[in-house]
Amino acid sequence: MSLDMASTTADNEKHPGSANQDEHNLERHGYVQQTKRNFSLTAMVATCVNLMATWEALSSTLAAGLVSGGPVSLVYGVIVAFIGSLCSASSLAELASSYPTAGGQYHFVAKLSPKTSRPVTSWFAGYISTLGWISVAGSSPFLAGTQIQGLLVLNYPDSYVFQRWHGTLLFWAVLLGSACICIFCSNKLPLIEKLTLVLHVTFFIAIIVTMAVKSPSKHSAEFVFSHFENNSGWSNNAVAWSIGLLSSCYVLIGYDGATHLSEEMNNAEMGVPRAMVGCLLVNGPLGFAFLLIILFFMGDISAALATPTGFPIIEIFLHTTGSVAAATTMTAMITVMAILATVPLLTAAARIMWAFARDGGKSA
Repeated sequence: MSLDMASTTADNEKHPGSANQDEHNLERHGYVQQTKRNFSLTAMVATCVNLMATWEALSSTLAAGLVSGGPVSLVYGVIVAFIGSLCSASSLAELASSYPTAGGQYHFVAKLSPKTSRPVTSWFAGYISTLGWISVAGSSPFLAGTQIQGLLVLNYPDSYVFQRWHGTLLFWAVLLGSACICIFCSNKLPLIEKLTLVLHVTFFIAIIVTMAVKSPSKHSAEFVFSHFENNSGWSNNAVAWSIGLLSSCYVLIGYDGATHLSEEMNNAEMGVPRAMVGCLLVNGPLGFAFLLIILFFMGDISAALATPTGFPIIEIFLHTTGSVAAATTMTAMITVMAILATVPLLTAAARIMWAFARDGGKSA
């Protein structure tokens, strides 16, 4: 891959916002256009919002925060994670504007590192990015599969016996189904992501309204904003709170997915940075609002954590509505979104793997 960068001001003026400009910019970095640029700004924002799935992921990882710090860990953890993620996204967005290639971070490192260390640093950045995306792409189908098991426990408590291998089979079913969509419906991915974004917002509204209207009890603001519980096993509360912070950090990762789809977006120099920051500005407030609703109407923390379903959110929905059918429906909304989130996660993971392979496992 060529690491020589010439001035592009005049060239950009010749082809402002055009496909030719995008292809020319890609050629400057040593690549030839090989993918279709069918992602608009709206589609890219939708893709990043959907793969992050912040409020859905938060509902699935609630247990870690409740055990390690309780409401205090979750509320202030989300605030800290949002501010940190926004700063990180803003920094990466600037680099993505300068180097709009599917390689993303390892390409940034290759361009900006000293020549003596460039081969090593870019190689490590590439492998860390690739392995990271492969790992996070597997988290969503895992949560979807185990949530389905949780619903089976809820609906058939006397007949269904929880088995780990059931969850593994469900994991593979979700993963392979999503992979088929990525492979055979690749031209329709922008449309699919726009429709998924509609569900993302619709399900959010449906769940928070139902909880606010149907809940038989409500916690005080003091409970939500100042109640601390440490059931983690760590005697140091600061350590426990930091562990609980993992829940908040996990739900706000993935905004860099836009960089790995740079070569499939029109006007990538402008669109990718906007998508990276924009998805956080959408998901951050939605996730925080969802968290507050959950904490205000969740009922007893111990009961939520002791649920045989394995997911406190299922017990919280059951407490709120008093109906197994309603709790099943609300949980199914989250499960559906977890399945749909697997599609853009696999897409982004596939692009970074492709880019890294294209460079021979190195970018120098």
